[in-house]
Order: sequence, then structure tokens, then C-alpha cells
Amino acid sequence: MDALTLTHLARAGCEVLSGGWVQRIWQDERGRLTLRIRGIAATHLLMVSADKDAPGFGVIKARPPSPKNPKRLLAYLRAHLEGGRLEQIQTVPFQRVAIFNFSSRSKKLSLVLEAVKRTPILLALDSEGIMRSSDHWEPSDDGRKLVPSQIWSPPPIPAGMETPASAIENIERWLKDYAELPAWLVGLPPEMREWFLGLCEARSAEYAIGELIRIYQEGGKLEVKRGELKLLPGGEQHPLNALEVAGDWLHGGSVEVERQEAEEGGKRRKRWEKKLRRRIANIEADLAGLKEPDKLKRQADALAQLLHTLKRGDGEIALPDPDDPESTILLQLDKRLTPGENLTRLYERVKKTRRAIEVAERRLAEAHLELAAGESPETNYEKRPGAKIKVPYRRFRSSDGWLILAGRNSKENDRLLKEAKGWDLWLHARDGAGAHVLLKKPGRDGRVPERTLIEAAGVAAQNSKLSNESYVEVMVVEAQRVRKVKGGGPGRVHVSGERTVRVAPGAGKPKAIG
Repeated sequence: MDALTLTHLARAGCEVLSGGWVQRIWQDERGRLTLRIRGIAATHLLMVSADKDAPGFGVIKARPPSPKNPKRLLAYLRAHLEGGRLEQIQTVPFQRVAIFNFSSRSKKLSLVLEAVKRTPILLALDSEGIMRSSDHWEPSDDGRKLVPSQIWSPPPIPAGMETPASAIENIERWLKDYAELPAWLVGLPPEMREWFLGLCEARSAEYAIGELIRIYQEGGKLEVKRGELKLLPGGEQHPLNALEVAGDWLHGGSVEVERQEAEEGGKRRKRWEKKLRRRIANIEADLAGLKEPDKLKRQADALAQLLHTLKRGDGEIALPDPDDPESTILLQLDKRLTPGENLTRLYERVKKTRRAIEVAERRLAEAHLELAAGESPETNYEKRPGAKIKVPYRRFRSSDGWLILAGRNSKENDRLLKEAKGWDLWLHARDGAGAHVLLKKPGRDGRVPERTLIEAAGVAAQNSKLSNESYVEVMVVEAQRVRKVKGGGPGRVHVSGERTVRVAPGAGKPKAIG
């Protein structure tokens, strides 16, 4: 859940659940809490989830089963919250943090949900705001150390980033550079960036920020589209319905995604088969277009026999066929080269053609075997529940839809460079070990949007040893200007003609897709 959705749900939760009595608390195997809250008119099941695949909260219809042995957070909450009342639900402005305030036995207690991307967490706080319990104490996304018996503080705004409130105060900075604002604005959902930029262009950055703040204040309508929970601004919805939509997504979101994937299995199968048959046709066309290497070698052998009689500048010549003395071979020489250079080039073509045929025939055989097996990698994956496909590289999609690849280790860094097109952009943190990052361009003349470049540089900075710095200098250069160091280990390269971009690690928050 993004910050906008959490804000909308906190407002709905205050209307529906405030003052309710906490009768019982459970926790399932995925660490999701379920609180049975009895209100004046009805009893509701409130799910609060720090599951990294679906963090957030909402009202569910039936609680999931609980393991026999409770985790430490559940034990603490049962001891201190059961029998208490839910007073209020708050959020940290423009951040993915929700705070549930309770009163129990004349004491104030809080349950904090940090619904951040990588390490969502649930924390129990006492009346002084001191962290008392959690299921894990891993460092948060922003590098904070969450330590028991210490006072909890909200996640800091990343260096260089703006909230809508601070952006209004610094509006002079963004009046001209509004195109970069969406990448630096905390609390702006990725799906609303295009809308926001359109308002900046049509009106002004100040107007667009004001509209975003208004949506935070007024809310909208929650819907689930393609497995994602989205807030549609301007729509009307009963608070309980909003909580139930969120609860259905939390409780049954993974099931719904699996159902949709099963329905699309046939379509994926057809797309896979069509793609494979197209690949076979392309390989066969490549083979048909290659000249016969034996014919090329016969031409080269014929040229070698009469090489001493030729001179630079000769064009088309007739040579006796070594295999048939009564026949002749017509051969067009390159007038710019000597006869010896023409002969060398011809023998190189023979070797190159033989290698190309060998590779193409191997690829063709592999494609036919794959088609005969009748199972795509996706199909095999679906038949092995719980299995994971090892996809090379970390993959991201920029706000403008461009593909960004990042190596996970030195071997993947090497592979990334080998598979790069010459015009793709290669990025790496300057003066710091880290991932090689590749920004895939659609062609040599493709123009990279500035915010996409910033996001790719942010990925390089985030996946480097300098990720804790406020700003990192990132090298940007075409992949054709990057060469492996001769005799160097994996990932060692020499770069020439690079330029430098200075960004905050993780700038722009491109969407992780694998």
C-alpha cells in the first residue's frame, strides 16, 4: 500500500473502528495480525499486515488459521491490548506508516505499521513511544537500526527528496524544473506521476502539488485492478466498504493473482508457442541466407593458385575451378585491397560462415526440442508450487517505461556487458564497488528521458557500497565505451568518455519487476 491509500484507510478506520473493544488477537504464519474489534453496531476483524508482498491493513471476513505457538509480538499484544480500546488510527504525513493508538488499563499503547517496500515491520510501543516488541529487528529501508527499549521515530525523508508540504515551501526551486519533481516527491504514487506532470505542464507545479494535497485530504474510491490496490481520486465510497476492499486484497490478494494467472495460462501458452515458431522461422531464414562455406573455400583456393598473377586494383576476375578444370569461377575482388588481403578476407569469411552455420543449427535444434517438449518455462514453473525462477539481474521499469537491469554479482555484471547493445547506457557508482547497471535503449537514436536517467543512476547508487551516502556520483556512458580489463577478474572494466550524474541512492523509485 502506498502512502495515499494508507491515509485514506486511516480516515475510514477512525469512522468505523474508533472506540471499539479489542476482544481477541491472532497472528498467522505470514506474521499478519488479526484483531477482533467489537464496536457499537457491529464486530469487525481488522487485519494489519507487514507481509512484504502485501503490507497494509483492512477489514476481513474470516481470519486465517494461526500456528499453535504464538510469536513474541502476538504474546506481547495479547498481554497488553486485549480488553483495551482502539482510540485512533493515524499516519505519518505522506509516508507509508500507520499508527494504531489504543488505551488499555489506563495506559496508552500503540501498534506501528511501517509498510515500506523491502522490510515492512510491525512494532509495539508503550505510552512513552518506546519500542517494546516486534517479530524482527532488521534494519529498515532507510538504514535505521530498530532497537528494543529505544524511542521509535518515523522514517526520515531521504536526502534531496521533498514531501508535498515542503515542496510548496520550496516552490521556487520547482517552477522551472517541474519535470524532475515527480521523481523527487515523497508520497506521489507511481501511477499518478503522469497525471501530476500533466498538471504541472498545463497549470503549474504549485497547482499540481495543491491538487495532490487535496486528494490526500479528501480521499477517493479504493479498487483492486489486476491484483493491485488503487485509490481513484474523486470517487465516493462508504468507509467500511473501503476497509473491506483493502481487507479482501490483503487476505485474498495472492489467491486472486493466482486465479488470474491460471485464467491467462492458455494465453501465455499460445504467446509462447507463437514466439517459438517465429524464432524457428527466423533461424531457418538466417541459415538460408548464409552462403555455402564449401563454395566460398573453393573460390579462395582458386584465388590462391593464381595469386602471384594479380595486382592491386583488379576487379572481377575469372579463375579456373580447382574441382573442375573445364569450368571457371567469377570472383569480384575489392580494388582497395591487395590480392593477398582479398585472399585473407575470403578465408575469414569461410571460417565465419562455418561458425554461423554451426551456431544457427544448434539453436534450431534446441528450439525444435523445446517445441516438441510442449512446455514453456512458465508452464514448468506453474507445475511446481512454491518454486522460483532464477531470472538474471535485478529488473526495474522506469517511470517512462524503460527497462533497467542491474547485476547481482560480478558474474552477472560480466554477462550484462556481454549482452548489451553498443548504444545501451552503462552506469556504475564512481569510486565505489557495486552493480553494473544497464539502461536498455530501443535503438541507437533513442533519446533517454531525464527522469529515466535519474532513476537508472539511482539504481546504480542504491546497489553500491555508497548506498548510505546522501548523494552518489554515478558514471554514465554508452556500453560500447566499456571494455573488460585484460586478465582482470569478473566485473573489472575500463571506461572511457563517461559523464557523471549526481543522485540520491534509489532516486525516483523505479518499479521493481524481478
